[in-house]
Amino acid sequence: MIKRVKACRLASLIVVALLLNACAAPHIAPVESRLVAQEQASFLGYHVVRAGETLYSIAFSYGLDYRQLASWNGIGNNFLIFPGQRLKLSGPRLAERQNNGENVKNPSNSEGRTTTNRGISSTGGSRQPTASSSQTSRPASTSESLQSNSDRSTHSVIASSQSASSGTNTSISQYVGPSVVNWHWPAPGEVVQRFSSASMGNKGLNIAGKKGEPVRSAADGVVVYAGGGLRGFGNLVIVKHNDDFLSAYAHNSALHVKENDAVKAGQLLADIGDSGTDRVQLHFEIRYQGQPVDPLKYLPKR
Repeated sequence: MIKRVKACRLASLIVVALLLNACAAPHIAPVESRLVAQEQASFLGYHVVRAGETLYSIAFSYGLDYRQLASWNGIGNNFLIFPGQRLKLSGPRLAERQNNGENVKNPSNSEGRTTTNRGISSTGGSRQPTASSSQTSRPASTSESLQSNSDRSTHSVIASSQSASSGTNTSISQYVGPSVVNWHWPAPGEVVQRFSSASMGNKGLNIAGKKGEPVRSAADGVVVYAGGGLRGFGNLVIVKHNDDFLSAYAHNSALHVKENDAVKAGQLLADIGDSGTDRVQLHFEIRYQGQPVDPLKYLPKR
């Protein structure tokens, strides 16, 4: 009965999403695509990995923290995934965890407004990376799905150290994000739509621009996804800044970086475009522990 109700709810939501897609104003961000994805997660409880996806991009599409997603699925420190793999999109239920003898604490809903890593004092200082935070997720490829588990692990170690583009490439095992993120605007254009915390709201900023204008990294970091595989975002770049903060740059006409590229604040990432939408614009997001936050609370005033 519960599954039948969920199925009806999902079908209704898909219909609404299609209507919104047909009737929405051109500057509206693709919130309906994210909503459908989240409802699918609730109904199915898992995601089937497609070629080209990374653990970061999957976590991003469902509004999850990549570390939680890895933990729920027993994924190792190399964050390697492969096509056809089913990833659970939630952890054990609270009652199940308590029955297993775990000491479960109530989760905190508080959200820090600072851009420091958890556990970093206000006086600064570099935080030593944990094993899970020192690797980037490798994009899934068809060939990797045919390898044995040991072959996949070996392949991921070798591939993670290879240069993927003409930009600076870093071994993610050596990357330590800054304890404090110094944010910069990714583009100079006018903000045509602001962040909204509503369920159907815009989860970032839409910034106007002309096609081909530069999109620049909002802070130092490393590229953890660059591609067009996330529905509704067009050509997308995701940059990891430290264990807690990611930034995302959507609807680009061209990408100038690839996974594993180390980038500096202000470095060219992409060109503004209209991929995945019907207006030339940059859709910019900041994610804190997987959740969208208002970029205007972090970007400098202008």
